[in-house]
Amino acid sequence: MKNEKKRDEEPKRVRYQLVLFFCLIFIASLFAVLGYRPFLSSYRASNIEKHAELYFAQLLSNPREKLQVALYSPSGPILVDREIEILNRDTLHLAMEALLEGPTEDELKKGVISYIPSATSLIGISQAVDTAFVALSDDILLSPDLEKAKEEIAITLKSSNGLDKAVIIVDGEIVL
Repeated sequence: MKNEKKRDEEPKRVRYQLVLFFCLIFIASLFAVLGYRPFLSSYRASNIEKHAELYFAQLLSNPREKLQVALYSPSGPILVDREIEILNRDTLHLAMEALLEGPTEDELKKGVISYIPSATSLIGISQAVDTAFVALSDDILLSPDLEKAKEEIAITLKSSNGLDKAVIIVDGEIVL
């Protein structure tokens, strides 16, 4: 009985090997018909190896950038220092991500607050001349003072990128 099962299993194994063999023949035929050279030349033209090297070199060196973000103290808006990983992101994104992290424990103890709710996330950000267009999650609408939240964003982007205005967009609609 056991020998019969073994015999039944052997042909299945051989069939899988044959299927794999024919798949390899098919792939080799495709390269032969379509040509390996066009694939190789487009790969070289894309400079993907160079981009990968730069990305991984930057990733391994763990570069960080110092920025200033605006938060509120009892006396009004203040700029506080933040250090954030760059990882192929521009200063506009870095500044907003640092701002959305909110105040640190030490800053909270000193009475520093943010009018941007902690659940708020950055959907996207772009720049046109001197204006930043900041797309945020709808959590920003839960802010106790939306004007002060916008002021935090505007001051942060002015200190990091020199932009004069900030337009806040939620769900495709301009909020402020």
